Amino acid sequence: MSTLLGRQAMTSDYLSLGGSESKEHAESGQPFEELVSKLEKILEEPAQLSQAQGIWASWLNTEETKHRKRGQEFRELLSEPTVKRLLGTVFGAALTEMEHDRDDAPKRIERTGRYAPRIVKDLLQRRLLTDAMWPGGVVVGALLPCGDWVGLCWPER
Repeated sequence: MSTLLGRQAMTSDYLSLGGSESKEHAESGQPFEELVSKLEKILEEPAQLSQAQGIWASWLNTEETKHRKRGQEFRELLSEPTVKRLLGTVFGAALTEMEHDRDDAPKRIERTGRYAPRIVKDLLQRRLLTDAMWPGGVVVGALLPCGDWVGLCWPER
């Protein structure tokens, strides 16, 4: 395994983090966890959507500025597992599965009225989303049920 990963120090870093994340990313996990906790709590109320999107915008601006000053790419902060966690928070608050009378009928997904489209738009602008990041696909499983036509029509550039 050490030959695959390189030096012994890099191997120990890899194993101590539980993946190939850098120490920088591990340190930045705490502010992200705080952000997700705040968003989860705020997104419980539809009236708080603008506050949730404001907290996101503020956090995003602060973290992007920090990364630019260090000469790092922002993708290092928002790795795939991090983006998946954020999508789980946003789409989890926005959508709910409704049960049918019959057991053989497929579950219906309905809106809760707690969707924060700015967060998804920011992730799309930074090219951090892939369709596989949400069960059923980001497009079919989340953006369509949320009615996010801006996200659905985001141009590929």
